[in-house]
Amino acid sequence: MRSNIRRDIREEIAGLAQLFNRRDVVVTEAGTEHRIIVDAFETSGPVTEEHERQREKEKKLRESIDRSILESLDFTAMTERFEVVHEAHVRTFRWIFEPNPGDCEWDNFAEWLVHSDGLYWIHGKAGSGKLTLMKYIWMQSLTKEHLSTWAKESKLCIAHFYFWDINSRFF
Repeated sequence: MRSNIRRDIREEIAGLAQLFNRRDVVVTEAGTEHRIIVDAFETSGPVTEEHERQREKEKKLRESIDRSILESLDFTAMTERFEVVHEAHVRTFRWIFEPNPGDCEWDNFAEWLVHSDGLYWIHGKAGSGKLTLMKYIWMQSLTKEHLSTWAKESKLCIAHFYFWDINSRFF
């Protein structure tokens, strides 16, 4: 099945490339490395029904590629670990979003969400609540609010995955 998906994706990418070759012109701004894709149809005159058909065809092709990629990553027990982690008591992990008192051993998490691009490393002994903390962070609306501030005008995309039983599945 994966080889069929890969072949389908290759065919769809080839089709998308053909659409790009017909429709788009790449312009490089002088003195920068930014590239701008300009719709050649829009710059050549009024939009016609053919232009709209081509846009719709491209949109469907992109959606099909996205769907194929996501389907290739899917597996039956993908959310199982997240679902079995117990939710924390409502006040247990509130401290993660509060400003740190001066004697803390950890960095301010909320500030990191808003201003940082690096990793925030959460570690501890087995059974100390790391997964429960991660589920709490994931479920809190404050997480998305802080990350939206960090993302500014960019589209925010948040993903999560809980690794488990790593010895038998990956090694």
